Amino acid sequence: MLRRHRPAGPRVPLIYSDGLIIRKRGSAASGLSLYGTVRDQSASVVIRQGMNMVGTTFAASATLQNIGFEKSLTPATSENRAKADSIWLPTSTGNFDRYYLNSETSAWHNAANNQPAPAKLLLPTGIIVQRISPKPVNLKLNPPIRFSD
Repeated sequence: MLRRHRPAGPRVPLIYSDGLIIRKRGSAASGLSLYGTVRDQSASVVIRQGMNMVGTTFAASATLQNIGFEKSLTPATSENRAKADSIWLPTSTGNFDRYYLNSETSAWHNAANNQPAPAKLLLPTGIIVQRISPKPVNLKLNPPIRFSD
């Protein structure tokens, strides 16, 4: 736990692909520094039925369309989209947009209005993956092409 005006604790390795939430209390400014290298290779995380926090692990340019989720997640038609695995992305208003892979178009769609997701929808550093099936799956995250050169 991070606390203001307290000495730093031991160094703790963070597993980015498992997701991380930092809850800050109060309005005073504070900082957090993370050290390491930019990941330029694929990563994977096991997701189970329910909500799974996932860190996208890459420094920039990862999009819903290029990260490779469609190879691991269950798609659905627009009529039965409630049966599809979903990606929940935070919005600037503090809410979430839910996207699912439409099996009819092989494209990501917004579950609320069934409209196609914006082209090159950038992923934030942390997302939620909702797994519908009780069978766990190994979710592979592919780096953007520019990182794998």
